[in-house]
Amino acid sequence: MQAMGRLAGGVAHDFNNILVVILGYAELLLSKFKEKDTTRNQLERIVDAVNRAAALTKQILAFSRKQVIDLQVVSPNDIVSNTMSIVKTMLPEDVEIALNLSPEVSNIEADSHKIEQVLMNLVINARDAMPAGGRLFIKTNEMDIEETSARNLHLKNGRYAVISVCDTGIGIMDDVMPHIFEPFFTTKDKGKGTGLGLSVAYGIVRQHNGTIQVESMVGKGSEFHVYLPVTEKSKEKNISKPMQDKYDAFSGHERILVAEDNEAALIIISDTLTSLGYYVATAENGYEAVRLAEGAKEPFDMLVTDVIMPRMNGKELFERLSARYPSMKVLFISGYSDEIIYKSGVKDKNIALLEKPFDNQKLAKTVRQVLDANPL
Repeated sequence: MQAMGRLAGGVAHDFNNILVVILGYAELLLSKFKEKDTTRNQLERIVDAVNRAAALTKQILAFSRKQVIDLQVVSPNDIVSNTMSIVKTMLPEDVEIALNLSPEVSNIEADSHKIEQVLMNLVINARDAMPAGGRLFIKTNEMDIEETSARNLHLKNGRYAVISVCDTGIGIMDDVMPHIFEPFFTTKDKGKGTGLGLSVAYGIVRQHNGTIQVESMVGKGSEFHVYLPVTEKSKEKNISKPMQDKYDAFSGHERILVAEDNEAALIIISDTLTSLGYYVATAENGYEAVRLAEGAKEPFDMLVTDVIMPRMNGKELFERLSARYPSMKVLFISGYSDEIIYKSGVKDKNIALLEKPFDNQKLAKTVRQVLDANPL
């Protein structure tokens, strides 16, 4: 599993660089065609395919527990509620769904999109366990895990929010139970399952310092309980602002230095930022970036740099430049796994990190946000 995780991280990096280029140029071309143009429709299909490929990469990283997660204070009840419209479309008419969401459940620190993915995987698993129909229950509650129970569940002592997905399906055989979270293990017919669903869910939950407990009885159904540590922090209030569809809503005039060792990714990032009005200088490694910065007539307002580069990584580059240009902002980008990013020394809640693959609007928006942010 460790070897597979390292392999997944390396493959994801190279694959995500390719996806950044395809997605970036497809979106640039999209803006040149009218809505009803046949070519625009074909480009939209390319964008859709890239997004599906990106989701597949994240699945591979999820089961090895090496994907990047974006932690925010969220309500478990909100996560369940937000997925209901999708869940209902996934269930056949002969499956009845019932919710029981406790109003007392506390907030958690989680990547809501990842936990929604866990919930969706558990719902799909429950649906497939009820080929003749049945009942699906989704519940939330909160409980205190004491030392003995915590040790059995491989958790720390404390309070946990619990999201439960229960079905009245066929249940899990005793000889199958020990293998259900193994990647690529499946009891489904060939072509009907990859064996990644539950392993992905388990990997995501463990990344959140939680666990999944399973109870099942053959012929009676199964219960999956997702334990996630609660937090006393409050959710930030979201102030809704009108968002323009075009990424050029985030244009600017600042001077940006881009360092990226993948030439194709470097070009599309440069093209995107240049089209927004920024002055952009590009470098294929850290040493070239230092040379450009030190030889420039005016200092750069911002550095956009890949995290992992040969000889001088992104953190080392920024430290060297910020010592000379203390007002310079920085945006790190990476297609590597969470583990490798941590080792590079740039994973911090106060550091802007953009995960590959990203679309042009996400790049434009993030660059603008970093430039406009007040210094800490």
